[in-house]
This record gives sequence, structure tokens and C-alpha cells, in this order.
Amino acid sequence: MQLTLEGKTKEQVAIERLQQYEPPEGYYLAFSGGKDSMCIYHLALKAGVKFDAHYSVTGIDPPELVRFIKANYPDVKFEMPGMSIWRYIESLGMPTRKSRWCCRLLKERGGDGRVVLTGVRAEESLRRRKRPVYVVRKTKITVNPIVDWTLLDVWDFIDSNHLPYCELYDTYADRLGCVMCPMDSQRHVAMKRYPKIAEAWHRAALRYYDAQGKGVKRFQSGEDFWQWWLSGQSIAEFTHSGNKRMEI
Repeated sequence: MQLTLEGKTKEQVAIERLQQYEPPEGYYLAFSGGKDSMCIYHLALKAGVKFDAHYSVTGIDPPELVRFIKANYPDVKFEMPGMSIWRYIESLGMPTRKSRWCCRLLKERGGDGRVVLTGVRAEESLRRRKRPVYVVRKTKITVNPIVDWTLLDVWDFIDSNHLPYCELYDTYADRLGCVMCPMDSQRHVAMKRYPKIAEAWHRAALRYYDAQGKGVKRFQSGEDFWQWWLSGQSIAEFTHSGNKRMEI
């Protein structure tokens, strides 16, 4: 890792941040099993801070990722959702890029009243570029020790510490998350790799259409609604694209 202006490595800076903000009761570590949260977990160990790690189960988690966490991080507590994503869809509709209620209700629900450690990095998205290290929210405080790390920094830390990582990074994707996430531009790849989860999404879309949920009247059939959701496009874009079908 490159040195900072103070002559420290980013690893040293991250460890100092962890020690600086450590609460008396310890951190709530939001663990995803991905490369960034792995770094946070092992940095917390190096910093000697107290923490308990939690994985928020969504019901559409990659099976390989779940197996990896259980095998390599047995102390991580699996937090089950109050309701399945399929039940949420019945009232909230299919999650989209503009309506990502799934993140709020399924992935980010834990840690209320705690100081939460995350692996958020500014490099990942425009929305995260202004994210500071210490953030006070309505129900929790979040600390982002590696917010200024690059992708190269992350893999350098993993390699130099000889940490095993989930096989999906080598065979499937460079970012791990929910299967067929609305933010995933390669959903057609996920459909082929996880056909049972893809079919569950399909059934949920058809049920929502049949129940005449908000916005579905713009589509001629449940299948049209499903194909629009798969496309990731706006309704106008989908209409003018020729409604290219994707099969499970």
C-alpha cells in the first residue's frame, strides 16, 4: 500500500480509526462475506477492538457465499429477516434501481443503537464518494475505516495476509451480493447460474401483476412486466427497445 502524507500505510490509518471510534460495548460489524467486509473483520482483529459480526440473511443470497462464511467465519451471527423478500414484494412491488427498499429492509436493518462497522469504499459509487469515516444516522452510527481504499488496496491486504476468499470472485463476479439484484447489470448471468432463485423472482413478479399492484397497468401481461423488470430499463426505454425477452 502507498504511504499517506503522514508516512503511514492505509492499513495503519484504518487501524487507528478503529481504535479511535471504538465504543465501550464494542462494534456491530456488518459482515457480508465479501472482500471489503473481510478486510474490516481482520483489521478489527489487528486493532484489538471489541466487535461482534453479523450477516443479514436476505433469502436470495448466493449459496457459495453462505457456505464460505460458515466455513471461514463461524463466529458470524446470521440475522434472519422479519419477513421474506417475496412477502415484501406483495406490498412494495419489485425492487428497482430507483426503489431499493430491499437494501433498507433486508441488508441494512441491523445495528440500531450501535456503532456499526462497514466496508463502504468511496471508489465504489458516486453516492459513496462523499461518505466520511464517521457518520451519525437516525438510529445508529456508522464507521467506515477503509472508505479511502482502492480495489487494489483491498486485494493487496487480502493477499499479503493470505486470507481465503469466496470462490465466486474467481468464477462469477467482481462484486458479491443478492442474486439478481436490481443494481446488477449481468442479471441474465445470474439467471442461468441460479435458476431456482430466478424462478422465485419470476413467480413474485407474476403474483404482483395479478394482484394489480402499483404501476402494472402499463403492461399488457405479467410476462411483459417481468421482462421489463429484467431489462433494468425505464418503461419508455423498454417500450422502444423491442421488448427483448430473457428466458430462465
